[in-house]
Amino acid sequence: MCYPDTFEGYAVKSKENWSDFHRIEYEPKRFEDYDIDVEITHCGVCASDLHVITSGWKQTEYPVVPGHEIAGTAVRVGPKVKSIKKGDRVGVGAQIWSCLACRIVRLISCCSMLIVV
Repeated sequence: MCYPDTFEGYAVKSKENWSDFHRIEYEPKRFEDYDIDVEITHCGVCASDLHVITSGWKQTEYPVVPGHEIAGTAVRVGPKVKSIKKGDRVGVGAQIWSCLACRIVRLISCCSMLIVV
């Protein structure tokens, strides 16, 4: 499988029009040694996504594609990933405590406000 030059998603372009989604094309980040590319089959949108698309926690950089609770199949696995193989069914949940910077992380008051969407 060839890695795409662009991704597609449904984005919000401003907090004033937070319920108006537009299909956009964007460039993915560079694939790195610890990355896993997931062919997404299911995506959940939760309250934290609502806070992001409305700039409820902090000013959001628009456009933004919400939805960070995903499930699918690993289609590409970085060489330093040991626990997942290409073809595995995988899921990504809420990113609480993912940066490991806080001893106790609360969703709304994360010390670094790293919100992955």
